[in-house]
Amino acid sequence: MAGCSCLRSRVTTAIHYTGRRHAKPIAPDGLPLPTNAMPPMLRQAREAFSIRKGRKEKRGMGHGGEDQWGFGGKGTTSSALAAGLELVAAGVRSTASASPAGGPKSSIERNGCLAASPPPEPTVGSLPAEILEKVVSFLPLRDAVRTSAVSRAWRRLWESAPGLGLDWEYDTDPAVVDAVLMRYSRPVYSFRFHLSAASFSHADGWVPLLAGKSVQALHLHFEQFRDIEPHDMDVSIFSCRELTCLNLKGCDIPAAPPGLAGFPHLTRLYLWAVGFPETGVRGLEALIAESPLIEVLWLTNLWFPEDEEDEDYEHEEWGIQAQNLQSLTIRSEDGKDYGWLIRELPSIEDVKISFSSYRINRDFVELLTALAPVRKLNLDMPIC
Repeated sequence: MAGCSCLRSRVTTAIHYTGRRHAKPIAPDGLPLPTNAMPPMLRQAREAFSIRKGRKEKRGMGHGGEDQWGFGGKGTTSSALAAGLELVAAGVRSTASASPAGGPKSSIERNGCLAASPPPEPTVGSLPAEILEKVVSFLPLRDAVRTSAVSRAWRRLWESAPGLGLDWEYDTDPAVVDAVLMRYSRPVYSFRFHLSAASFSHADGWVPLLAGKSVQALHLHFEQFRDIEPHDMDVSIFSCRELTCLNLKGCDIPAAPPGLAGFPHLTRLYLWAVGFPETGVRGLEALIAESPLIEVLWLTNLWFPEDEEDEDYEHEEWGIQAQNLQSLTIRSEDGKDYGWLIRELPSIEDVKISFSSYRINRDFVELLTALAPVRKLNLDMPIC
């Protein structure tokens, strides 16, 4: 108790109550303490004074202003001041008890006043590297790379940020993509790029790199014009074994290597203006059948070698068979049927089939029977 009394005495001498309208904390040399030197424990005293003062004003027991430290006001009593000093003294006691024996003395014990600066607050730079990498991973790609200019410690942080999405704007220089792919060391969550005709060849180098980085979502759209030949995808596309989403537009898919016709983790497949020049409809059939987890399938304006033989050529029949397929969309702006049949789709819920015109004889009774379990069906097939 003697120690407590001593500390309370020191604290009391550090705060000089003038008895005038406002009471301000004054250092032992008689000068007012600056605002930025306000110690944390004194803030606690201020809060206590503010609470008590507010209660008294509500009861009509006091009024008047409050200075920047929260002391004073016409209704502040000596009991409120004593309570505040008790709070500060309690903080000093807890700080003193937490200090190791023989350790450095507190600022109050050294100087006899509360003018010590508070400990520095933690900054973003003091966080562990794994947390900073996680923060960077939530940024858009351009902003994530720009964090390298924050400081020396941040210079290469983005290179190891987990799950970074490499989604590029339309006018991005392909050379920039090359550099980022070479430096990024983590598995790629997603890769998205719209390629102009001049940059088609870059995709042949990107796909093997993405396969090595276990890309999960791949979106490659090749520019489409009448005078531009579709791009031949590199066969390494079938090496992207971790794909969960594949979205291709304006390219030709090569024959798959033996045993690699599908993707074991694929759940969404979008094919827009895609051709199968080497394997025809059987290549597409194998791609779907060998992707057992597929849930969403879009087939739009596809192209097969048979299409060049005769405009009214009836394709060889092939079946869409997928145990987990929930949503199916088939669109054809040139009226070609592709020869598809609905086979086993036990999980199907939503089907959209749209043709600009329909010239092929089809057994619609068989089609509608196969689609009986569907909850939502949209058929747009005008017959010529």
